Amino acid sequence: MKMVTDAFSDFIAVSEVLSARLPMLALTMAHPTPARRLEAERMVLEKADAAMDGLFSLHKYCVHAALDSMIARPVDNHLEGAISAYMEPGRKTLRANADRLRGQMDI
Repeated sequence: MKMVTDAFSDFIAVSEVLSARLPMLALTMAHPTPARRLEAERMVLEKADAAMDGLFSLHKYCVHAALDSMIARPVDNHLEGAISAYMEPGRKTLRANADRLRGQMDI
């Protein structure tokens, strides 16, 4: 159930981030400035960093799960744990962006 509520929260945060970022990107394409280019670069690099952090987190989870299974500790759900491990770094970045950008949007 936690995965469902996390996914719903992520959906809302993605909607907020996209509604703030797409006009910024359009403005950057139409009228580029050094500050706008820097922000566009930041947008891309944040996503790449979150993906790499997710891979490291997934790797760590897999190593721990393998070690736990070798010493006969039961693991509830490997798939759910692996997905959560991969998604968490990106989820933190997404939610931080949504919180930061929410203050910049004219609602």
